[in-house]
Amino acid sequence: MFGIILAFKIFIIIFIIAVILLIMLLLIPYNYFIEGNTRENFKVKVHVNWLIGIFKIIVFNLSDQFQIEVYFFNLRIYSSFKKNRNKYIENSKSINKKFKINLKNLDLNFLKKVLSYLRDVFLILKPNTFNIKGVYGFEDPFFTGAISSVLSIIKLNFSLVKIDVSPVFDKIVLNILIEAKGKVNLFKIIFVIVKVLREKELRKFILTKV
Repeated sequence: MFGIILAFKIFIIIFIIAVILLIMLLLIPYNYFIEGNTRENFKVKVHVNWLIGIFKIIVFNLSDQFQIEVYFFNLRIYSSFKKNRNKYIENSKSINKKFKINLKNLDLNFLKKVLSYLRDVFLILKPNTFNIKGVYGFEDPFFTGAISSVLSIIKLNFSLVKIDVSPVFDKIVLNILIEAKGKVNLFKIIFVIVKVLREKELRKFILTKV
């Protein structure tokens, strides 16, 4: 009987600790820094820190594969890079060609969906800083002009967003740098992920084109 009572008390203590940790994970804000650029191919890097860097997650893409590294007290406890290293080497040679093809295949309707999604994500994450720099140009000059108009609207409606990009109408080019940082809790992160999963066309683009 004593053993059963002791085991029950231990279970209660473990359960309480687990609940407290879960509440902390959900409510304590995470610091994040997001960087994306298209200079050579599409690259994204996301840093997420929790409790002053005690727990840290880094997500980045190599070729067409997203990698994850997890740190605890600056000690790396997990990395998916080694598992996908050979695949990265095989795919890295063809990524630039595939990226150029993607630019030609973009259409205005899809872009509107992407911009609408990014607007929603921006309102959810509410970054402290958000900077966009670079040059861009598409096969259709009308498409390039439409992007310029959209960026002007964003600049007028979101004073926090710093935009310094120039359109190019005589060639296909996309050299953009995006930086964002701020704080967010786990509820909002889950909400953003769910939005991506629900948008079939956007999800397909991210998984197969990036």
